[in-house]
Amino acid sequence: MRRRFALRARMSDFSPNWLALREGVDTRARDLSLPANLVAERPDGAPLRIMDLGSGIGANLRFLGPYLGRDQHWLLLDSDAVLLGRAPEAMRMWAVDQGYGLSPAGEGVRLVGSVFSATLCWRRLDLAAHLNTLPFDETDLVTASALLDLVSRDWVDDLVRHCSAHCCAVLFALSYDGRMLWQPKMGADRHVTYLFNRHQGWDKGFGPALGPAATDYAAQCFRKSGYRVRRVQSDWRLACADATLQEALVRGVAEAAMEVDPDQRAQIDRWLIQRLGCIRRPASALVVGHFDLLAMPPPA
Repeated sequence: MRRRFALRARMSDFSPNWLALREGVDTRARDLSLPANLVAERPDGAPLRIMDLGSGIGANLRFLGPYLGRDQHWLLLDSDAVLLGRAPEAMRMWAVDQGYGLSPAGEGVRLVGSVFSATLCWRRLDLAAHLNTLPFDETDLVTASALLDLVSRDWVDDLVRHCSAHCCAVLFALSYDGRMLWQPKMGADRHVTYLFNRHQGWDKGFGPALGPAATDYAAQCFRKSGYRVRRVQSDWRLACADATLQEALVRGVAEAAMEVDPDQRAQIDRWLIQRLGCIRRPASALVVGHFDLLAMPPPA
C-alpha cells in the first residue's frame, strides 16, 4: 500500500501525515504489559540503550519512553529523509505538550521528563542494505513499530542472529496479522482482504515480505535462539470517531487489491464506494488485527 497503512509498498512509502493520523490509534492498541516486562528485567535502573528501527517521526519513542522510565539513550533509524527531517519538530511539540525539557545535546537532543530522561540521536540508514552495520554491541533493546510485516525471512534471520550474539531484548509492535473485520459486513469484504493480504507478501524493499506471517515467524526464530517470547494482540479498533483514518485505510486497501488483480477493478470500486458511504455512520466499525512481540534473551 502506498502512503496509507503500516503495510506499505516500500519502506519509503510512509507519509508524515499518515503517521500522525495513526499515532493515537496505535497508542490505544498497544499492550502495556510488554514495557512492564522489560522494566522488570532491569530492576537496577541502569540506563537503557535503545535502537529504534524505522523510527519515522518518533511515535515509538513517545509511547515507550514514559513506560520504560529511568535514563534512556535512543538511536532512531529510518531511510526516509523527509520523516527524519520532521521528527525533531514532532518531538519538540510533544515535549512542550507534556511539560518536558528539551535541549541540544551533541548531534541530537536531550529530553527530560518527570519519570524518565533520554538522549535522542537520529540517523538516516537503509535498514534493508545495512542491518549488519548497526551497533548491536552497544544496544540493550531493539524496537520497531509497524515494521516486522514488511521484512523478509532472511532479514529476520539476520536480525535474530545479531540480537542473539549481543543479548539484545527485542520489542516489535503493531505487526499486521491478516485480519480485517468490517461492520457492517459486505459480501466483498473477505475477497478484498484476501487480495490485500496477497499484496502484503510483495517486496517492500527487503525481498518477499512476511506480511501477516511475520510475528509467527519471528517468534519461532527467537525461541530457537533461546529467547523467552511473549506475543499479544494489539488490534486497531476503529469507530465512527476514527472516520478520517478509516477512509484513508479503505482507499489504501482498495488500491492494493486492484494492484494484485486489475481485472477486478470494477468490483473493488463498488466495494470502495459502499465502504466510504458507511464510514461516518454510527454503526461503522473496523478491527484490524495486529500483534506486539517481546523477545527477552536467556538469563545471563
